[in-house]
Amino acid sequence: MVTFVAIILLVAVIMGVLQYRLLEGYFRQAVAAQLSAFGPRIQTLIEAVNVPATDNIIVRQLAAAAATITQSRAVVTDARGFVLIDTADVPNLAGEVMPANVLTRVLRGRIEVFDFPTAGPDAIALALPWVSGARVTGSLLLIRSVRAAARQITADTSGVVLKAALLASAVAAVVAYFLSSTITGPLQKMAQAAQAISRGSFKEKVDVKSADELGDLAQAMNSMSDEISALIDSLTQEKEKLRALIEERTNMMSDISHDLRTPVTSIRGFVEALRDGIIKDEAERAHTLDIIHEESERLARLVDDLFYMARLESEESPVEMKEIDLLALVRNTVETITPLAMEKDLSVRLSTDEAVASLGQVKIVGSADRLTRAILNLLDNAVKYSPRGGQVKVNVKVEDGNAVVSVSDEGPGIPADEIPRLFERFYRADKARSRARPGAGLGLSIAKLIVEQHGGSVRVDSVVGRGSTFSVSLPMAK
Repeated sequence: MVTFVAIILLVAVIMGVLQYRLLEGYFRQAVAAQLSAFGPRIQTLIEAVNVPATDNIIVRQLAAAAATITQSRAVVTDARGFVLIDTADVPNLAGEVMPANVLTRVLRGRIEVFDFPTAGPDAIALALPWVSGARVTGSLLLIRSVRAAARQITADTSGVVLKAALLASAVAAVVAYFLSSTITGPLQKMAQAAQAISRGSFKEKVDVKSADELGDLAQAMNSMSDEISALIDSLTQEKEKLRALIEERTNMMSDISHDLRTPVTSIRGFVEALRDGIIKDEAERAHTLDIIHEESERLARLVDDLFYMARLESEESPVEMKEIDLLALVRNTVETITPLAMEKDLSVRLSTDEAVASLGQVKIVGSADRLTRAILNLLDNAVKYSPRGGQVKVNVKVEDGNAVVSVSDEGPGIPADEIPRLFERFYRADKARSRARPGAGLGLSIAKLIVEQHGGSVRVDSVVGRGSTFSVSLPMAK
């Protein structure tokens, strides 16, 4: 009896040892396989983020996300093997140098799975090259420990085998069904989502709502996918904005160069002609000097407009906003433009509606200097494009709680397809309008910018062959 009991005990011990060894090897292989399966997907995320391993903030976030997704400990090194980040608290490897034989092949671009005793006697590590652009700037190690889990599961399994052999089949069936519905299914969904992410589809979601670690992992994957998608969208938008800004700046510099080159070339040509004695007739010399003076004035106006617009956009110069009488401001501006209008036998007529006429004033809050510049630019355009002997009409009225100033000319009008671009910098409408009096194309841009800074708007109504009306609407003072 004792012999049989001893034999049974010996067999039980041998079976227990073999079972422990087998299960430990199985779990070691399973952990290695799981880490290997995550490798290409995590590598895809690293390449999608495309930052060097030394970028502390983003790399730390990505390392934490990788640790959560793979349920592992994440360690990031630079290209020399120096540990930059370790998601484990104890023992933390940050600041240490990984052995060269561990990371040599990884830093050459290979993915490696190996035993990693530095992180623990039973640790298995998956090492990935950290690729930024076309260069390996470090490595990412995902580390798992299998001994404790294997030992516990082996002990539990041995107890079940020894104590309840007949019940094991039924329990195994129940456990298999439970695992299939609660773990395998969600893991398959996560694997599908990870594959979609590896293909660049960050809209894929993991539909796992269990209140356990799998649910937390699914939520973490969804959050990471959303963040990466938002980051990529944001970077794409910023790239488009930057491209548009560069194109706008390039076009603006080209326009500035063209508008500066024309008067400078003209001035230089006439000055050289005078210096070389080509122009000898006094009347012709006087006419040439008049042209030089005109081109110099044109150049000065262009430079003045450029500096003025730069000040408006940078808002470096303080603006004194106070209550002013818009009617009086318009009246003074009309008086300023009248001498220029008289040179073309033009009349400038100011009118108001009944509400303004009864009040005798229109109060708004703004900068008198800047609004004078805006109205003067509109009047200057009206005089510029009106035919000799015509009339420029200016009207001030109150409409829906706003003060409206309208400036109408009798010029050639503006085609409907050109009105949307009328306020762009350096844009001039058709040659029939620009030939009358050359300009830099900044006057309307400056006027619109000033009006919008006062919370107002500018509207254009034009009929080809019958003239144009520019209307400025500004909120009245309360």
